[in-house]
Amino acid sequence: MLLMSMFAAAALAGQPPAAAPAALEATAGACTSDPTLPLAELPLTELSAIVEGSRGCVLLFELYASWCAPCVKLAPDVLRLSETYGAQGLLVRGVSADTDRERLGEFLERHGGVFAPVVLGDWTLEALRGEFAEVGGEFKDAIPLFLLYDREGALLYQASEPKELEALEAAIKAAL
Repeated sequence: MLLMSMFAAAALAGQPPAAAPAALEATAGACTSDPTLPLAELPLTELSAIVEGSRGCVLLFELYASWCAPCVKLAPDVLRLSETYGAQGLLVRGVSADTDRERLGEFLERHGGVFAPVVLGDWTLEALRGEFAEVGGEFKDAIPLFLLYDREGALLYQASEPKELEALEAAIKAAL
């Protein structure tokens, strides 16, 4: 795990956050990630929109960053999970905590086939804790953070350690 206190409060340069992109909403039978979506900025208070917009799918939500070594190491595994279980209804939504859009763009070029290109707007560690509590998760100041939701939007499983990947995959199989 990589402690997020290493970079504490961060804000994205550029445009003010827009509302949750409609393109992040999934429809029943369309539980697939779209690598062609443009980079969108999501206000921290809209994390619940991702969960709500994914009803009908089994949702694997990941908070990651391009500079996070465990996140980069797990990117191929997340892609494999999406490719293996996507046709069965698994929808992967990645949200980046990056503040450097150029670095994030490079990461998405290498690993973007699975990650919805969404980046958080202004955020603090305290705000992350609160917003993840709103969607049933517990943010422990470390990334990556995986939350697995059933088709009705109920939290089934939470993982943050790469060693938990087998248990996460077992939870995905059971949910499908």
